[in-house]
Amino acid sequence: MSLPPELLDYVCGFVATRDLALVARCSITLYPIALRSLYRQITISDASTQSIVHTLAHRRDIAAFVRKFSVADVSLCPHELAAALTNMAATLVSLDIWVEGVESWIFSTGLMSPQLEHLGTSIPFDPHVAGFCAGAPSLETVHFASEPVDFCVDACVFPRLATFTGSAKAAVAIVPGRPIESVFITSGDLSEDLVPVLARSTSQLSVLSTTTNSLPVSLLGGLGRHLPQLRYLQINSTRDLATPPTTIFYEQVADALALFPILESFELSGIYWPSQVYQQEQKRVWQSQPLHAEELDAPEDMDEFGFLW
Repeated sequence: MSLPPELLDYVCGFVATRDLALVARCSITLYPIALRSLYRQITISDASTQSIVHTLAHRRDIAAFVRKFSVADVSLCPHELAAALTNMAATLVSLDIWVEGVESWIFSTGLMSPQLEHLGTSIPFDPHVAGFCAGAPSLETVHFASEPVDFCVDACVFPRLATFTGSAKAAVAIVPGRPIESVFITSGDLSEDLVPVLARSTSQLSVLSTTTNSLPVSLLGGLGRHLPQLRYLQINSTRDLATPPTTIFYEQVADALALFPILESFELSGIYWPSQVYQQEQKRVWQSQPLHAEELDAPEDMDEFGFLW
């Protein structure tokens, strides 16, 4: 009795990679089903897996099975990588490219990736990358590790973007006019004058993790004026904080945090600010004496923030 292809496909999802290769070789009936499972999620991180790119570049039928593709810290032929991307683009859901020496031209002009939801890359965000993103209207999360090239991003790009990770410069170029709810600034300086730019997201920005060279209290004031709806806030200051911080500084931070009526978690350069909501109070009360993250006794105290960074 033959089983439905959908059931066989489901079962193959639980078979180890090495065994899937054997299944594909031993049965004509199971070959396409096993092959689909074998190539559904591809991770290339060492020399032993580089030949997969060659296969994807020359076998469009196999490349069409790929849903998630990730490559990092390996030396690849850029022309083969470009060909593989062209063959995979239509069916990709997630794409990560973290390879040095690869330039943005690997994203061919006019490439369409309608199902792509996540993109992460070390390639600088430039017109080539933006053009690829324009052909991926379902993108919800992006991570751009390099500084972007100066150019104007078309308003039609990233219509569904919800989470941005990258430099402050890239955030300024991408966040305004898009429904972004979470911003993780990993490099550059979020200065006070850039805060209003982030506030131009068309959705309520609720999560912000950022680096800054501004005075923390001043930046908190700007964030409180323009982004009072923040729920989770993490600031990594490049300025040297007084050691130990003064009581006045603690009180200034606690007062600034009162500008965020629904803020649930706050961390400043590794210092976690505890808070409490009293039954008779409508808003959260921030303590003026913070805790260092390593001083917290119960791991669950950090769960709210832990899943974010």
